[in-house]
Amino acid sequence: MKHDLNTDVKIGIFALIVIGVLAYITLDVSNVSLTPGATYTVYTFLPSAEGVTKKTPVQIAGIPVGVVSSINLIDNTRARVAMKIKNKVQVTEDMVVNLRSRGVLGDVYLELVPGKQAGAVLENGDTLVNSRLAVDYQDIFETTADISRDLKEITQAMKEYTVSDKSVVSNILQNMEELTKNMVNISNQNSENMRVLVQNLAELSKDLRRLGKDGGAELEEALNRISSITQKIEQGEGTLGRLINDETTIDKTNAILSDVKNLTEPIGRLQLGLDYHMEYLGASSEYKNIINMKFSTHPDKYFLFGVVHDTNPPPSSNTSIETFETGGVTTVVAKETSTFDKIRFNAQLAKTFSDFTIRGGLIESTGGAAVDYIKGPVKVSLQGYNFGNAGQSLKASANLNITNSLYITGGTYLFGGTDSVSGIKYGPDWFLGAGIQFTDQDFTSLLGGAGLFVR
Repeated sequence: MKHDLNTDVKIGIFALIVIGVLAYITLDVSNVSLTPGATYTVYTFLPSAEGVTKKTPVQIAGIPVGVVSSINLIDNTRARVAMKIKNKVQVTEDMVVNLRSRGVLGDVYLELVPGKQAGAVLENGDTLVNSRLAVDYQDIFETTADISRDLKEITQAMKEYTVSDKSVVSNILQNMEELTKNMVNISNQNSENMRVLVQNLAELSKDLRRLGKDGGAELEEALNRISSITQKIEQGEGTLGRLINDETTIDKTNAILSDVKNLTEPIGRLQLGLDYHMEYLGASSEYKNIINMKFSTHPDKYFLFGVVHDTNPPPSSNTSIETFETGGVTTVVAKETSTFDKIRFNAQLAKTFSDFTIRGGLIESTGGAAVDYIKGPVKVSLQGYNFGNAGQSLKASANLNITNSLYITGGTYLFGGTDSVSGIKYGPDWFLGAGIQFTDQDFTSLLGGAGLFVR
């Protein structure tokens, strides 16, 4: 009996020790002190207390200094959070409460960040007014998802315009391939003419060599006569001699040469430019090809001449009036005819002012004017032409063209815009396209390369 009593006492003591250890661990983890008055309460307001619960840790510089004791909703707009802080920790009024997250799992804690200046120490029941929310990872995920969807749509649109069989780039490449084939055919068709030309040059060379051998005496006599004439001219004999040796004649000749130089100098400064571009017309699903030649004698002035080929042109109306007289009664009949000019011409004079260029003249075989704004690789053009009445069956209209261009490399560019903005029946129409430009330097490089190839 005595043995059983000792065993029960030992078991009871062991149980008390285990309970004491568990209680200590629980109080230590939850930052609760058994000593009365070991903490004091400080309040703060948060616009959102999502993730904050009782026992949410409060830290300073990563060290636990307290826990959240209660959370209340104030005015249905914000949360009032009560924090129990250890007495040995001083909270000043310039501290900022940051609601932080421990990663993407959502665990949060409150961090007290000291201010730049030491403020007054808060006491039990005081309020810390400075607070800041943590990054909301859910908002980041939603924003990232929206960006991914936008990138996917952009990629699909670029694929349709560049990779598909009906894309604008594919059509341009097909046209360039057909142009190359045509050039090869022209070269093959004229190979016989080139052969005949070479034979004629060889025969001419033989004739010249034979003439040199057979006519040696005659050539020597001709040279002697030329020498005699030259001596007489140097001595001032004859009309030509007096003309050459007269100082007045030399001065007049120099003046004439100076005038000729001043006249031809602008031609020496002439800069040439060639532009070809093709447009895809959205409304009619047709193509328009334009080639323009630019002649510039001054950096801010140039002339532009070009040809436009439009597979679906707007109509050009012509009204003719015929008069008939029957039984003393005169009848006037107006007959309207419409023509469709697929080939039209450009002839314009341009003047540049800073980033703006003003053009005027013939635009697609009708009078018009245009303004170009060029800034870096971007060009915006506004041109109006074909003003007036389109015929009795159509209302008055005019073509107003707005084009936006982006230069990719050197002379290669993409563009898009709207045509016939003010048209009634035959507009508006959107278009996309691409083009290429050549300058004097490009022509020089091409000719130099061709010379090397011929050698």
